[in-house]
Amino acid sequence: MLPLAVAMWATLLYVGFTLVFLGDPDAVVRATNGAPAGIGERLHFVGYTMSTLGNGELRPGAGVWRAGTVAASLAGLVLITLAITYVTPVMNAVVTKRRVARMIVDLGPTVSDLLDKGWDGESFDRLRGHLSNLAPAFADLAQQHMAYPVLHYFHPVDRGTALAPATALLDDTHILLLAALHEAHIDPVDEPPEPPSLAILDRLGVPCVTEQEYH
Repeated sequence: MLPLAVAMWATLLYVGFTLVFLGDPDAVVRATNGAPAGIGERLHFVGYTMSTLGNGELRPGAGVWRAGTVAASLAGLVLITLAITYVTPVMNAVVTKRRVARMIVDLGPTVSDLLDKGWDGESFDRLRGHLSNLAPAFADLAQQHMAYPVLHYFHPVDRGTALAPATALLDDTHILLLAALHEAHIDPVDEPPEPPSLAILDRLGVPCVTEQEYH
């Protein structure tokens, strides 16, 4: 979808300027004899003008068509710059998504593993430190998704670098530790998934709610 968007910009701009230079027989003429250029030559003229390559075989007609040639050259230059400045931050955002997902999964691929690594025998200070480091990254990703909606269509093959499952893992851990389901005003679906087991908390000796209170 990313290269398709850039290709669409280039195609529409090229078609638009082609139609403009096809609108008058004297819009493009041959440099050798001043005769009006044919359709194929005009297509060629618009292409090399937008690419800012330049060509001595054809030239614009007098008056407004010279200004149109300048406009086509500027539009092509802006298009190239825009494509680069659009693709680069999108790819950086994709890398950030995968990096954040990997940071979460490395803490533990399951809720039990994540809690096991985060519990130091008395508190979850180690886990809190990792979550504090993730907060700015999530804030940046939220803004990047709004600025570049195409990010929603990037799905890695490796689950370990997929942000959505990793975020769900954090959410399950958050619910298990803070009982935040009600506080976040989230309405459960008719058939919710199985909740994380409290057994890991019992094994670690973490103070928690009772099984009945939790459910």
